[in-house]
Formats: sequence, C-alpha cells, structure tokens
Amino acid sequence: MNKYRQLYQQHKNDLFQKFLTLLKFPSVSADPAYYGQLNACADWLCNYMKDLGATVEQIKNYGLPVVLANFSVDPKLPTVLIYGHYDVQPANDRDLWFQDPFEPLIRDGKIYGRGVADDKGPIMMGLFAISILKNLGQLPLNIKIILEGEEESSGEAIFKLVEREPEKLKCDLVLCTDTGGLRSGRATIVYSTRGLVYKQIDLIGPSHDLHSGTYGGPVQPPTNALALILAGLFDAEGRINIPGVYDKVRAIDPDERKAFADLNFDYERYKNHIGTDTLITEPGLTPLEQNWCRPNLCVNGIIGGYTGQGPKTVLPSTASAKISMRLVPDQDPQEISGLIDQRIRQLCPPGIRLEIKDFGQAEPFLGLRSGPAVEAATEAITCVYECGPDLIREGGTIPILSHFARYTHPNVLCLGFTGAECNTHGPNENLSLDAFDKGVETMCLFLELLAGRIERS
Repeated sequence: MNKYRQLYQQHKNDLFQKFLTLLKFPSVSADPAYYGQLNACADWLCNYMKDLGATVEQIKNYGLPVVLANFSVDPKLPTVLIYGHYDVQPANDRDLWFQDPFEPLIRDGKIYGRGVADDKGPIMMGLFAISILKNLGQLPLNIKIILEGEEESSGEAIFKLVEREPEKLKCDLVLCTDTGGLRSGRATIVYSTRGLVYKQIDLIGPSHDLHSGTYGGPVQPPTNALALILAGLFDAEGRINIPGVYDKVRAIDPDERKAFADLNFDYERYKNHIGTDTLITEPGLTPLEQNWCRPNLCVNGIIGGYTGQGPKTVLPSTASAKISMRLVPDQDPQEISGLIDQRIRQLCPPGIRLEIKDFGQAEPFLGLRSGPAVEAATEAITCVYECGPDLIREGGTIPILSHFARYTHPNVLCLGFTGAECNTHGPNENLSLDAFDKGVETMCLFLELLAGRIERS
C-alpha cells in the first residue's frame, strides 16, 4: 500500500463526510429559485479550502460566484490551476430516482446523488489529494483552484473573469477533471471536446387555439410548421441538412482512427447500457468516430398542442422546439449559429411568425495529446489503475476550455475519472466508490510527478 492510499484510508471516513455534505446542496444554476443554495454551496467550499490552508475569495461581480483558492508554496515552483464547477443539473424527475437526489445514497458499491459525478466528485478528489499531500509534508507545487457556479446554465461569469483578470489565474498548466471516462474501471486523458450552439424555435400562428375541423386547412397549424422545419434540418440519411455546416469539418487522421480502433470499445455493452439495439453513423464511420469527430444536431424538446389524456381536436396557436448542435474543432459557433438561423427561416412556411432565441454558444476544444503533463498523468494512472489511460476525445462540451487556452495558458490537460455508466444529467447519477478512491490516489501521485515535469513560466 503506497503512502497516499495509506493516509487516505486512515482519514477516509472524515473526508467522505465532507463529500456527502457537499452533495446535499441543491446547487442548481438553471433555476433562480436555487440561487440561495448555490451561494451556500460556494460559501461551504470557501470555508473548507480555508481550513486546508488556502487563501480564498469569491468573485461575484460577473454573475454567480466564482470561487478562487490559492495554495501558495514557493514562487520558484510551477503552478497548476485546477478547474471544476459546483453547480449541478436540475433533478425534476425525482420519481425516477432511488431517493431524493440531494440526499446521497450509498448502495452496491456506488454513491448516488445529483452532481456526484458531474462535477462534485472530481472536485473533492482534488481537494482530498491536497489534504493528503499537506499531511505528508508540503505541497510539491503551487496549486490554484477555480470553481464556477454557472457551467450547467451557460453562464458568462467565469469567461469574464478569465478575460479581464488573467493575472489572478497565472499558471503553468490548466487541469480540468470535469471530463468523463469511456470504459468502466479506466481513467482517461481527454484531449478534445465538442462545442455547442443551443436555440429555441418559437412559432406563432393564430391569436388563440382553434377548432381543428372548423379552421383546419386554411389555417397553418404551428405544430405542422414545426414538424416541417425540424424534418428539413436533416436529409434522408440523417445528416445535418444545413448548407455550410460541414465545410470546416476535418477529416479524421489515420493515426487517430487506429487509436480509436485499438480501444476495442464494447458497442454491445454500450447499446445495452442505453437501452437501444441500433447505433446510427454516417457511412464508413464507427460510433466513436461519429460522436467525437462529427457535428451533431439534436432536437432536445418539442412543445405544442394538446398532450393530455384522450383526444382533443385543437389547432394550436403556438409550438416550440429546443435544439442544440455539437461542434467539432475548426467550426465557429457564431458562424454555425447564423447558418442554423438562415436554414430555419428558409424552412418556415407562410402564415407563421417565427422567433429564434439563443441559449448559449461554446467553442470546441483541442488540447494536449502528448508532452510532460500527459506523461505525468499517464504514469500516475498506470500506477494506480495498473493499466494505462484511455486517450480519447469526448462528445460533450466544456465551454471554458478554449478560453483557458486562449487567455490563461495554452497547455490545458483534461483527466476523467467517471464513466458513461455514471448517468450524468440523468436520474440516479452515480459514481463507484472504487473510482472515487482511485481518483483521489491518482491526483496525489499526479501532482507529485507534475512538479518535476513542468517548468515555471
């Protein structure tokens, strides 16, 4: 048993109680009704990091609180900036949970609760590692922690802070642990994430709902118009039917295709996990290539007409849809947003008033695949997991990564200790206790190794 694991096991019960406390905060950023709890969560994190010896401040002048902590050891040593977010997704589907999503449950070797994997678990892995390293002596390098409270709601606070106050974030490497894993029992190094454009389409027809027999025919139902628009965004093969969308999409490099194939990903297990018997890809692509290297358009929600029990022959006066597009490196969110709007307007039929709302954009990210930080992470992961990391892209979006690379430091490393089975954003979000323990141990060893691998800028 190594020194990190031994000390962690000695203090695990006390440390884990802190994790459970953090999970109990319903820090939902998408709903202002939860802002009080979100602020309380930020306060708790500040107090905990102060107890660990950090100087801490909350930055509130850009939006919801950004928590910034500084564990300063020696200005001659390199500095790593660790990013995370303490806000969580809503949990309105409570009937589908084993328990109240903000009352964490330990069951069958897993801990269940909203935010346990995204992103409170990874936050606490890093903070527990700091606690252990300090107990063993002193930190091997300077560590800054930045935690935002708007990641799940496309907020702008952290972006403004990164742009306007870069001196507070000066570092020699940015580390993000808000990334997922690919396979159970394996850690990952994620070097690319997709970007995002999110919109709402609102269609307005007659001034009020009408009888579908008396008025049907001459009057265009907004629900019919919405169906035409959404269908027109795709071609017969399911590709995105928006002119110009694919113009800047890179071909997949042969070495990446080989690396993806060498992962030997179990697609049958993947299908069983999500409950489907069919995976859709463009010709010649594997599902991983489709998810990681190609843009994707998803209809996230449709609103309109009568949805109650039994029939009601109504011609609705309004209809809406929420859509999002994931972007790959070289695609520009503003350009793609304009192309989407142009296509929707082309498809909207007469007799309908169209409104398009923007709900946020994020750039795709392409980061480190090699170098000293990757080598240190690989060595740490291999030591703890007894196998090397999966070096992967990810289909999801972490909006701040490209901003860090542009304004803070060009070297941004992403480590993932959670997996697809964690069901992030869904009911019964969970994290295996073994994955959590290994994440803590890996962070300890990685920070030790990193101190001797990267140079102070």
